[in-house]
Amino acid sequence: MNLDLNTLSYPDFVALMGQENTPPGGVQTVDSWRRSAQQWWAAGASSGNLRVLDLACSTGFSGRQFASGLDRPVNVTGIDLSEQAVMAATAKAPPNDHFIYVCSDAARLPFDDASFDIVLVGCNFAFIDQREAALGEAHRVLTDGGMLCAANFFYRRSPPDELLQAVGEVVGFHPSPHWDFQFWRQFFSRTFDLHSSHTTVLKPVSRASLLAYAAAIGVFSDAPNLIAAQRVVAARRMYRDRSILNRHRHYQGVVVDTWTKPR
Repeated sequence: MNLDLNTLSYPDFVALMGQENTPPGGVQTVDSWRRSAQQWWAAGASSGNLRVLDLACSTGFSGRQFASGLDRPVNVTGIDLSEQAVMAATAKAPPNDHFIYVCSDAARLPFDDASFDIVLVGCNFAFIDQREAALGEAHRVLTDGGMLCAANFFYRRSPPDELLQAVGEVVGFHPSPHWDFQFWRQFFSRTFDLHSSHTTVLKPVSRASLLAYAAAIGVFSDAPNLIAAQRVVAARRMYRDRSILNRHRHYQGVVVDTWTKPR
């Protein structure tokens, strides 16, 4: 495979490595969303197959995890701008027709009004240039009373400019130091009603954990055509990227919310 792994975009690199690009909080966050959704439909909010949109889905973790363990049929549609991510999500999906992944822009969704009962967004609005348009699209494709599930990083204190610059070089956009708790609360509350919320403080992981993770990604990557030298490059990039993002965690918290579209 003739690739320069150091110049691949962050979404394409994550997808190529087969990394589970989870929302902040990982399994615990998605399980929290699922519990809220179960309470929501138990109150008569929806009937029949649950229709879920995994927005900017990356390799599809959130949709798969959300659907697991539910006692009713779920149809999951995932969209992402990265073709590599869509291919990876499709490969990881259960072998049935309940999971569909397509390339699409979150700010211009190719779906009819009221097509979904639940939209999973993770922290993706930080990555979307046209985030106001994307929020409007999420609102449009949700049914009245439908649920939007978010998990946003927010700044507990301002990070230094050099760290913001380094994070921007890793993920492909420059985060704003103004993205505190109130920023995201106000962003979503302009369009949706708050249903549930909890916050956590992020804790950096050890250097040993970062090294082990990077090495495992390099060795056990889902990309079968990578030669040994490329796997070394991949592991080094993964360690470099994760080290910068790990430093970033000193300044961050996570707010896990569910919101509903007003009827």
